[in-house]
Amino acid sequence: MRSKDDGGGRPRRVERGLIADEQMFTVDGATMRVQVFTAPDVRPALVLSQTLDEGRSLSNGIEDFASSAWRRLLPEYDAVPLVIQYLVPVEPEDEAFSMWQIVNFTVGPDRGLGRPRWTVIASPEQVVGAPVAADRGEQFIPRPPEPEIEIVYQKVRGADLPAPMRLDFPCMDGNQVFRRTWRDRLRWWRSEPPGIRGCCWYHRGDWQLACVEAIALVDEAIGERIPSPDVAGYVTQRATERGVSGWQLEAIASLVRPATAIVLSGTDDYTNGQHRAWAIREQRVPMTITVR
Repeated sequence: MRSKDDGGGRPRRVERGLIADEQMFTVDGATMRVQVFTAPDVRPALVLSQTLDEGRSLSNGIEDFASSAWRRLLPEYDAVPLVIQYLVPVEPEDEAFSMWQIVNFTVGPDRGLGRPRWTVIASPEQVVGAPVAADRGEQFIPRPPEPEIEIVYQKVRGADLPAPMRLDFPCMDGNQVFRRTWRDRLRWWRSEPPGIRGCCWYHRGDWQLACVEAIALVDEAIGERIPSPDVAGYVTQRATERGVSGWQLEAIASLVRPATAIVLSGTDDYTNGQHRAWAIREQRVPMTITVR
């Protein structure tokens, strides 16, 4: 049976009230803010927000985070909650990734959620039906700066990036080909790559140019013996001096900032950067750069 705010697609606006605001909600070391909204006869809503420096990111762990919030903060509610996620921008370059997104899931036993699928919305109020805080709150405790560690930039062929398997944005439907036969995959690689499109930030520009520029500037920084923690700032400054701006500058910065870079987990998974990696693969970029 559907809740009355479930039209089979994007939920319509239903008035709810705020019943909890956990500003340091923690799951396996990752922290986030969770705002909980309820109303009679409709499914509850969970709004999860986080900065880039709070451990495992929302995009990489939303199913675990939302499952935990459902179990711990809504134990009396059996209806699957409406889930919204938001990246709280701290630095100007964070704005490119800061968007409100409804997340839909498959539902398993013990309130387990899986296969997240994201849809961008203009504002959370349009579906929650109540004011939603867009900051981290007064109780937020930023993590202390981590001791400087050696950051290693590694060139990787675009074709060697693992196929992202857990992100289900509508613009990543082509990723399904990597779950089929090797003949399907071969046909895909030989097909004409799609052009730049406006579905989301990740597909809005030319990753070929961004990767070439990022690799060249990282090589330059290493040649100048720039300490590894300062390479990202050096690359961004040099790109700006060379007249790079807009999406292209954001893309270059995203490839070299440790908080937003492509970070591989083993040989076939990601710690960060799946959507960006898919856009790079999809555009058949020969060479990109990762961080470890």
